[in-house]
Amino acid sequence: MESLLKAVENIFDVVDIVDENGSIEAQGHSNIAGGMDFYKNGNMIDHSTLNVFGGMDHHNQMGQISHSTHPNILGGVDALDSLGHVIGHTQPNIFGGSNIFDEQGGLIGESSPDPTGFHARFFK
Repeated sequence: MESLLKAVENIFDVVDIVDENGSIEAQGHSNIAGGMDFYKNGNMIDHSTLNVFGGMDHHNQMGQISHSTHPNILGGVDALDSLGHVIGHTQPNIFGGSNIFDEQGGLIGESSPDPTGFHARFFK
């Protein structure tokens, strides 16, 4: 199954996550902790804060860390679960975006730049 998401920053500094049908899936707003807060149907689904590794800590609705990110040597980002296990990573692709890999190194998605934001396509 393939799905396409598009992130678009609007004039109010809000990021809209839009599906292939044009429906808004979630909205993100910058927060005072240097991260983003994402909402779906009025409920916060992700709250991120900067971490000491140059990445972000992502918190769930209960305030617990659900996953963290930090830069990797490939020029992308490593994603780790709350226990520190690698759950995926990204690396730049030739289109100016990123390839997205799962914990076994299998390609599960890709992103490409867009004048208004970026497109992300997921294969699983």
